[in-house]
Amino acid sequence: EHRLACLVMGTNDLLKESRARALHNRIAVVPWLAMTLVAARAFGLDILDGVYN
Repeated sequence: EHRLACLVMGTNDLLKESRARALHNRIAVVPWLAMTLVAARAFGLDILDGVYN
């Protein structure tokens, strides 16, 4: 049995697909990061932020 162990956020992809503005403080992705963090922790998963630009 294989189990998901980790989530990796693709914040650049999220910004692109949602047509959100990429600001230096990353305010547009904070809600996504927060929701994903809560979901990962609820299921005992690790979570990694995406690349830094």
